[in-house]
Amino acid sequence: MLIQHGNIASLRNTSWFALELQSDLSGAMNSRAEAIREELILAIARWIAKRRNAVELFIPVSKRGLGGIDLLTPCVWIRGSVSGIESSVSLRRAAIGFQRSIDGTPVLIEDSFVQGMIKQCIRISQSWCKGIRVGSCVRVLYGQYRMFCGKVLIIRDGLATVELKLRVRSIRLIIPVTALQRLNGPQEYFCS
Repeated sequence: MLIQHGNIASLRNTSWFALELQSDLSGAMNSRAEAIREELILAIARWIAKRRNAVELFIPVSKRGLGGIDLLTPCVWIRGSVSGIESSVSLRRAAIGFQRSIDGTPVLIEDSFVQGMIKQCIRISQSWCKGIRVGSCVRVLYGQYRMFCGKVLIIRDGLATVELKLRVRSIRLIIPVTALQRLNGPQEYFCS
């Protein structure tokens, strides 16, 4: 997942910082780790939205499913104006801090290394939503309607319009295709 804010053209070919997560947040799934991982992503997104300068954040998602997300590395990668992120109160619970060298300065990671991981995560994300097309039965994997199932009505520019039928009403949800899980058919869940 790549979050960009401001004029990111100015960041091209600049180095990245590795913001290390607590060890229990990067690996095995459990409800506490999932909740803190989602809280961390939201806290960083809120922090980025307050910046005046360009900031780019890469969260290396390797798997997305019913249990949430798994990360490819125990770090999230950030570049740009990052002063103040470590002292952010909402991040202290989930992030250890920047990876540092022996002298205490943050380690700079080459852009080519992170760009390689970005390409790998794009390939992975395309694989988990493979086969989703108009008429597919899908499950929503995140957001307010997480775990709801419905049918894809439209796919355009990486976004899907999904109709979720509830007992009393129907909801049309526009969501990225990568936030959906394809189901084998209506019999797998209440998708009609």
